[in-house]
Amino acid sequence: MKIIIVLMLTFLFCGAVFGQSSALSLETALTLPKGRFDFGLLNPLVVSVSDRVDLFTHPLLDVLLPNIGVKVNWLHYKDIYFSTRHRLSYATLLLNTISNPGTGGVLPADNTIPQIFTLDTQALGTYATQRHIISVIIGGKVAAKFPNVVFDTIDFPLLFSSTASYHAPIVFQATAGYRLLATKKIAFLFDGGAYLMPQPLGAIEVRQSTQVLFSFSRFFSMTAGYLATYGQYPYGSDWKIFPLLDMVFSLGGAL
Repeated sequence: MKIIIVLMLTFLFCGAVFGQSSALSLETALTLPKGRFDFGLLNPLVVSVSDRVDLFTHPLLDVLLPNIGVKVNWLHYKDIYFSTRHRLSYATLLLNTISNPGTGGVLPADNTIPQIFTLDTQALGTYATQRHIISVIIGGKVAAKFPNVVFDTIDFPLLFSSTASYHAPIVFQATAGYRLLATKKIAFLFDGGAYLMPQPLGAIEVRQSTQVLFSFSRFFSMTAGYLATYGQYPYGSDWKIFPLLDMVFSLGGAL
């Protein structure tokens, strides 16, 4: 039971590790056309309020991890794009839910969970042509805790780095991605990067993912691939490989 809960949380936290579908543009500085509405099982719900502003949230996480984000494109010059992305979330409900005794608990039940608010801010730069999209993302994640108490970490790859800001002053992120639009219906998505978690954690995690995007129509697409991680954590070295599979539905907006 515990491993099932961990895997569910992993995919929900990190599904954002990913025509003009959000499956293609999510980890880039590109934004969706005005009026576009995209949602998937792992990908977040993305609503484009203008050609340069996307709002997003993850409905499956909102029940226990209320979250809201915005991506703003500040610069579009020829094939160069520069955007910033900001996401605010409230983690206390989720952490209290998984702090259970016995085999179903991801965190020990004797933990005192404070009120936790997190802010994830990133700068995204992208070079995009008709067939090639190259992106670099640099950012950091911080958390505010009330009261500032110490509680256990979630000792599992991906989840450790996704929740590390609850225990460290900041978590740094540096990633790069490449999208190859092979045909009008098929694209290949390659992403890799590192997450640095300074003291008191003193940890680092490296991620690499490869996915194939199949676009069946302007309304429906699918992605399939894998996500591999390796990290040096306080509990030791660990690595994992996860399968990735998602369906993305799109409505509205001009292509």
